[in-house]
Amino acid sequence: MTIARRVSILGPAILWLLLVALMIQDWVVDPYNPGLRSTAVYGHNQDGALFQGMLWSTLELAALYGILRPWSFRASWGRALLALLLLLPWTAVSAMAVMHAGGVFVLHALWLLVVSCSLIALALASGLQALFDAKDAAA
Repeated sequence: MTIARRVSILGPAILWLLLVALMIQDWVVDPYNPGLRSTAVYGHNQDGALFQGMLWSTLELAALYGILRPWSFRASWGRALLALLLLLPWTAVSAMAVMHAGGVFVLHALWLLVVSCSLIALALASGLQALFDAKDAAA
């Protein structure tokens, strides 16, 4: 197995593990504080934020692997485009929801932004690869 193949298979999971570590670190530094009221809660983690962030990101990672199937990915630009089209609205909703959210949800929104940018790059790269392969086959 080549290094590129290992990165394509393990990359999202490693990125997710980094996200989880950052979420835990943020929760330790800024845990839920039931004593905060009104606008004082802005920018602080809410009750259950760590669990919610980890749950949502786990489901997103599973969907990403289910759609992309990196172990059989061969210039499948359609898979990357489908994953991007499904993830972009969720990314937009999450980005709007972080206005007054704590660090765990901000990290979740950044995770979605990084995944979306990666999917754009993957769709472009695999689309170009498919185009070059078609030109080579025709020649």
